[in-house]
Amino acid sequence: MQDGAAAGLIDSPFLKFAIGVHQGKYDNNRVFLDMVLAVVQLESREERGVGRQNFLYGPAIREFANTALSVSPELYRYLRPVIPLPDPRDLK
Repeated sequence: MQDGAAAGLIDSPFLKFAIGVHQGKYDNNRVFLDMVLAVVQLESREERGVGRQNFLYGPAIREFANTALSVSPELYRYLRPVIPLPDPRDLK
């Protein structure tokens, strides 16, 4: 790897985020971490040709989804294609 490319990699906000997650710096941001995890897992499923059936969402994202759906079903319908949220029928 060239020095410039290595420097660019070190400055990457994504790498800094990954290191911060590993170090526990973002443990208080469970909703966001659950969203990131869901995006990564859904992308992996898509690559393998597997759908969302039996997909396990983290507890923080499920709580967020429940709140969003309770506050505004219209907002929930808007958010669901943008961020990975469970089907409203799966929320309790």
